[in-house]
Amino acid sequence: MGRLDRRNPVSAGTSLLAVTLGAFLVVPPYISVYNTGKRIADRQRTAGLGSSCSPVIGIVLCFFFGLCTPYYQSELNKINDHYAVEAGTLVALAF
Repeated sequence: MGRLDRRNPVSAGTSLLAVTLGAFLVVPPYISVYNTGKRIADRQRTAGLGSSCSPVIGIVLCFFFGLCTPYYQSELNKINDHYAVEAGTLVALAF
């Protein structure tokens, strides 16, 4: 996701800390999940799609057996399907 739009850098280390060590404080993992949904929606707009990813739905799905991961993956797959290219191929972004 970080390579798709370099204008908004994503810190994987900060997200990892929020989900692991931040779990003791309860709130940081949910903030990380919410922000991930926002980033996916931003990347969908960057790709020229409408942003169908909802961070609120992601948070709600976290409470149902961690279903936010398949939801977010399906939203990321929409970007890949939009470009319809094979893995490893560079694509031009709609800015």
